[in-house]
Amino acid sequence: MRVLALGGSGGMGRFSSFAISSNPKITKVTIADLNESSAIEYASNFDERFSGVGIDVSDKEKLEKLMQNHDIVLNTTGPFFKLGVSILKSAINCKCHYLDICDDWEPTLEMLNLNDAALKNDVTAIIGLGASPGISNLLGLKAMKELDSVSSIITGWDMSSAKPEDESSQSGTNAAMEHGLQQVTGEIKIFKEKKFQNTKPLEKMSINYPGRGNFNVYLFGHPEAISFPHHYKNIKDSFNVCHGSKESNIYII
Repeated sequence: MRVLALGGSGGMGRFSSFAISSNPKITKVTIADLNESSAIEYASNFDERFSGVGIDVSDKEKLEKLMQNHDIVLNTTGPFFKLGVSILKSAINCKCHYLDICDDWEPTLEMLNLNDAALKNDVTAIIGLGASPGISNLLGLKAMKELDSVSSIITGWDMSSAKPEDESSQSGTNAAMEHGLQQVTGEIKIFKEKKFQNTKPLEKMSINYPGRGNFNVYLFGHPEAISFPHHYKNIKDSFNVCHGSKESNIYII
């Protein structure tokens, strides 16, 4: 298998590149980054299967030319509300299987609508394969399977732990910060009373967590609120929330 790791030397991409390095079935890994020197430098930490190249993922022609020499696209670029949909479309066009860590709800809606196009080209695409979304979805699903029925699901994460990685190819604005600002401004989409609704972010909610007591959380724009009702039609409510070790953390991005 030949893997194209887009953003593979970035803050998140470094972890995914390292994770696949021990897979013997992978014969080639191209770490592609806007910062070419960083991609080459990081690739040099691995064996001869790894190489680094520079790429501007907004250049569709060059991106698809690069994709054509690979079987799988592993996309850890960002922010996904800017780049996610176009990269997935290019992967489908090039008949490359696709994985990403998309953490924005807006492109998630568009990406889910590309299912038929992916099937037509025999492409498997898995979106939101990170911590949140990703692990949060799996934990939620595991809990759902332990219950006779589920009417609502709330996924959440700790804002105080959302910090830039120590090592990254990024030299400008952090994509995670752009994502955060996007999702605490304007409107976000939630699933309430069995229908999708737009609402203001950071609305305070109180959760009585079994064994932990009551604590405050805040609505946040994230894919989990969209993806659970997309797949599980009996759900009545689906929200994603954030919290912090101090309430002031919620307003610091």
